[in-house]
Amino acid sequence: MGFFNEGQSDNASATESYAKMAKTFRSRDASRLITWADNRMERSEALPHADVVSFNSYPGWYNGPAAGIDASWRAHAAWVAEHYPEKPFIISETGAGGLVGNHSDNATAPARWSEEYQVVVDGLDVRTALACDNISGIALWQLMDIKVDEPHNSTRRPGGINNKGVLDRWRTPKLAAGTVADAYASVP
Repeated sequence: MGFFNEGQSDNASATESYAKMAKTFRSRDASRLITWADNRMERSEALPHADVVSFNSYPGWYNGPAAGIDASWRAHAAWVAEHYPEKPFIISETGAGGLVGNHSDNATAPARWSEEYQVVVDGLDVRTALACDNISGIALWQLMDIKVDEPHNSTRRPGGINNKGVLDRWRTPKLAAGTVADAYASVP
């Protein structure tokens, strides 16, 4: 069971709500694991109430350069393993945006919003998750591009579209789809 997507888990006054929700869900179905997508990560005060620690973060997109993706996820995973060794850690939300047909001329440092930059970020996210023993799973945000707001209201999403999908709005694969599929296919 998941609840409170990116809630205020670092606020001590919110911790009671996490505890009550976890207790309520466990009382209804004890067979299900309890988690939430936590973007407060190591600052979260609610993690004792989770069965699975789940972090939302976007290294290489919102948080630093792509070169830091592996180290960022490994640091989060090591922190969870140290502080909550009995709990699996998953990457509950991560990725990068890529505009369909927007290609970068620079192969070594592709431009932000290019399909090539999305390949770099999504590929590093997935390969890191698959290679790190302290990471139990990953969910890229998201499968397909979706409309999220009106184009004139959007400040960080061109055309009011969340372009982080590995497929476009018409389910046509972007370059990142092949990279992600290849990473999963390489797992023995």
